[in-house]
Order: sequence, then structure tokens, then C-alpha cells
Amino acid sequence: WVYYDPWLTGEEDEAICLINQGDSVEIGGWALSDFDNSYIFPWEIIFESDSKLVIARNATAFYKSHNYWPDFKFSF
Repeated sequence: WVYYDPWLTGEEDEAICLINQGDSVEIGGWALSDFDNSYIFPWEIIFESDSKLVIARNATAFYKSHNYWPDFKFSF
């Protein structure tokens, strides 16, 4: 899912959630991009089978909205 319309003013709690319904896969070096900005996953990250990864714009703001910490944060 893409959380494009967050609760907090200024959209500081924007986030993307990736869901892996397949086999575990190493995603280190993979990138998410909107062609203006990119987030590159750190090396040696394993995306486990049947799991999710949340990448938030601002970890603290995301926590305030959802009461759990994201796995990663991106900063553009």
C-alpha cells in the first residue's frame, strides 16, 4: 500500500508498505523511486517470505499516527 493521504498536517507520516507473498529475497541495493527522488535499501537486507516492510518519510510522525515504528525511513 501507499499511504499518500496521511492524518498529520504536512504529510510527514507518508509511507509505503511492501508485502512479500513469495519466497525470501535479498533486496539490498534495490531502489524505490519517483524519478525525482530515490530510496536505496541497505545491503544485506533479506525480505522474508510472508512479511511486510514499511518505509516512512518521517519515522517519528509515522509512529505518532500508527503506534508502531517503520522498518526504514526515506529522506528526500
